[in-house]
Amino acid sequence: MFVASLAKLRQLCLALPETTEVGVGDDPTFGVKGQTFATCHRVGDRESVWFKASPRTRSRLLSNGDDRRFFTPPYVGQHGWIGAWIDENCDWSQLDALLRESYQMTAPDAQGDNASRRENATTLIARAS
Repeated sequence: MFVASLAKLRQLCLALPETTEVGVGDDPTFGVKGQTFATCHRVGDRESVWFKASPRTRSRLLSNGDDRRFFTPPYVGQHGWIGAWIDENCDWSQLDALLRESYQMTAPDAQGDNASRRENATTLIARAS
């Protein structure tokens, strides 16, 4: 299962301009301009991706205790990162929007008008929730 999920995750992240993948095997890290915006981790026997999120997004995704797709990851969670399980319950459209938001927070000058892009990502995230 994870091989297919990792391939899909790579497709989403590497579609973003100037994104690079660092690391080998099952724990790649994706960055732009030398800054990380997403990283894969195995937590127990489950695979996850950790990424930056705005306070509004974090609040919305983590406040719903019934939604077990998202969690506060150790170490980086206190710095505004969020984790998502990448398994059969993964909503890839929603994860794409979340990864784009993380990318935009990491490289605000990577692409033109980021305010409207951030607004579009927030709209997609809200619709998928």
